[in-house]
Amino acid sequence: MTNSLRKEVYREVENGGMILSEALEKQASKFFKDYYANEEYENYFVEYSGNIVEAFEKINYGAVFAEKSMFAAVAIKKDMLGNLIRDVPQIVNIEKSSPYSLSDLVPSFNDQGRNVDSSNNLGLDGEGVIIGIISTGIDYLNENFMTQDRRTRISAIWDQSLSSDSPPVPFSYGSEFDKEEINKAIRTYFSGGNPYEIVPHKDEVGHGTAIAGIIGASRVRETDEVFGVAPKCEFAIVKVKRAKKITMEEYGIDQGLPNVYESTDLAAAISYLAQLQNTLMKPMIVYLALGSNFGAHTGRAALERYIDFFSLKRGFSIITDTGDEGNGSTHTNGEVSSTGTMKTIEINVDKEEKNLYLTIWFRNPDVFSVGVAAPSGEGIKRISIPATNGSQVKFTLGSTTITILYSIQAQAMADKMIGILIENVSGGVWKIDLTGEYVIYGGYDVWLLQRPLLKKETRVLVPNEYTTLTIPSTAIGTLTTANYQELTNIRTPEPGKGFTKDGRVKPSVSTLANNILTVGLEKKIAVVSGTAAAGAILAGLSVLLFQWGFVQRKDPNMFTQKLNSYIIRGTVKQPGVIYPNPTSGFGLLSFKAVFESLSNHGGEEVVAGLCDLLRGEIYQEKIYWNIPTDLFKRLIWRCNQGEL
Repeated sequence: MTNSLRKEVYREVENGGMILSEALEKQASKFFKDYYANEEYENYFVEYSGNIVEAFEKINYGAVFAEKSMFAAVAIKKDMLGNLIRDVPQIVNIEKSSPYSLSDLVPSFNDQGRNVDSSNNLGLDGEGVIIGIISTGIDYLNENFMTQDRRTRISAIWDQSLSSDSPPVPFSYGSEFDKEEINKAIRTYFSGGNPYEIVPHKDEVGHGTAIAGIIGASRVRETDEVFGVAPKCEFAIVKVKRAKKITMEEYGIDQGLPNVYESTDLAAAISYLAQLQNTLMKPMIVYLALGSNFGAHTGRAALERYIDFFSLKRGFSIITDTGDEGNGSTHTNGEVSSTGTMKTIEINVDKEEKNLYLTIWFRNPDVFSVGVAAPSGEGIKRISIPATNGSQVKFTLGSTTITILYSIQAQAMADKMIGILIENVSGGVWKIDLTGEYVIYGGYDVWLLQRPLLKKETRVLVPNEYTTLTIPSTAIGTLTTANYQELTNIRTPEPGKGFTKDGRVKPSVSTLANNILTVGLEKKIAVVSGTAAAGAILAGLSVLLFQWGFVQRKDPNMFTQKLNSYIIRGTVKQPGVIYPNPTSGFGLLSFKAVFESLSNHGGEEVVAGLCDLLRGEIYQEKIYWNIPTDLFKRLIWRCNQGEL
């Protein structure tokens, strides 16, 4: 879909943010170039009510891009969060752009890899369904992602990391490539030319390519070893750009670390794919193959509520995995029993660590003070945190600078946070004293950054392996999987475990994801294991379910929760194990059981005659139509697809 065509489509919807006016396009371009990409500005993702654009016209330290009816991207000068919350009361939920890392996809030394057996007698191969992958990109020149006549199966690529020569509307950064451009690059490649002069997109890491291979690699030749779960699906790819330097500085992350991303770019990726799905009018599964420890793990983070917003769309569902923090020693919890009592949190810091960032999450209306002690014994006791959202306290211990930030992640809800950044940290055991100033609940949770962002010996000394599943897998609107080992069915210790802090069952299921054959870089075959592979398998099965429901018209009203029900219905249980549980959710994913369940499903009756009315083949003058434009177009599309 070309940008010009997409712009025409976008302009047709006045509300809901799917389609943009010329004025909004200009606003977006200025915002992303002058503020969002500016290293002097911190990025935030907010939920709001009222006229937030008008509120920002009265401040001189930031800018807003309000694309959706409830959500917006915000960029403000450093250390102005408190001012923003005071000056823009329209903000009801705010989340600083937080660091994300890739879900685990480990190369296996076992040469005997296997393809996932998705064979079925229902004719399901993914045809007619799009899989959106948010990761590191794709090797679009690999024939496993083409048809037999060497035409791409990729509908679109948004490479956020490239210069903005052809950015997608409305984001104004990165470059978008449509199917026509990708096919032109492929023809150039096979004729001996340079395809990257046409589509300069590459997956240098291989993470996204391997995921795409597990989900939808097709056999070009009968001798090909690799084939995916849904070999005839289409692809929509987002390559997420690297996190801004200022974002990494805010969390004390080593600038030399590779593969660090941020939440505001993930939100943009989800929005982009939702818009693309709305344009192409095909059902879409999205696999978000990244995670973060930053959040209360209650599903109330701004990004998670954004996902919930999109999960209400019919034919659009988001798959996540639990991440890899189960044995990472990055989480602990405890209870301050009453006002005036204290608990001590001990954290060992690797001698090579430059900075340390941790968050303490607790419930409103509890109030805590904080004390910090270095390994040398030097420290400051009982620092009262100003109870103003966005306020911070900064002090020094010798050459070490300590910043303590207080925030309420969702003002109308119960999640409160104390963030602590220790810059120029010394190795050894640091002690954080938490004293109850006003205690009703008393419970607290502490999370360090996720393991890939830490040195080896940095860890909490008394870890809790539960509630270690990463954000956004705790969102209400995601379908989430863990993974377990092949031979013993005992789940590997690395993946995160549930439940959510508010008691919901996550993961939904556990998926066998060891020694999976897939596509590597340079057209090599790879054998991989890990949570990213588990998520890819679940995403592939979800594509098949969408094909069954929408393309085959067996359940044309499938929403995320119904998809979740089909998946859970197709789980198997181990003898003597109580389900649901925090490690495997409702059970172990079984393709065979899912397909058997579908075979016994009679489908839903369709409404006869509606298509004739919509197409005008039956016309009665007394019929008055009052249907929103986007809904009318969707109904016509469904009729033309034979769904109604």
